[in-house]
Amino acid sequence: MVRWLNTFIEDAKVVERGLIQVLGIGPARTKTLCRAVGIAPTTKVGDLRPWHWDQMAKEIHTRGWSIQEELKKEVYDNIVRLQRTKHRKGYRHALALPTRGQRTRWHGNQARRAGNRGEKMDMHLAKAEGYKTKQDWQINRKGAEYPPRL
Repeated sequence: MVRWLNTFIEDAKVVERGLIQVLGIGPARTKTLCRAVGIAPTTKVGDLRPWHWDQMAKEIHTRGWSIQEELKKEVYDNIVRLQRTKHRKGYRHALALPTRGQRTRWHGNQARRAGNRGEKMDMHLAKAEGYKTKQDWQINRKGAEYPPRL
C-alpha cells in the first residue's frame, strides 16, 4: 500500500484508478499526470518508483491544482462567503436543504428528520445578527420575547 498526499492507495490498483482516490484528482487530471511523468495509465501503483510520486507532486504544484485539504478549505470558504452575503444558497446550506433547485416536498425530509436543520438554522441566525455564540443569541432573543417579571 502506498501513502501519497495523505491518501492510502492499494499496490494492486491501476494508476488510472488509484490516483482518483486523492480528493481533487479525477480521471482527466490522472491522464494529464501520467502523460507529464511519462508512465502508462495501465501501470500498477506498486510498480511506480518514489521519483514517479515526487514528479507527480511537483506537476500538481506547478499547475496550481488544489487537492485534499486545500480543496476542502476552498469549498468551506465559498460556503461561508455565500452565508455572509446572505445569498439564498448560503441560507439553504445553513438549513441543510438542497441548494441547486431539487424538490424538497419529499426528498429533503431526511435532513429535517436528522435534526441538523434546527441547530444550523439557529447558528446561522445568531451569526447573521452579530452574536458570537448561539447561546448569546438565544438569551437575548428570549429576553426580548419574555421580559423578566419584577
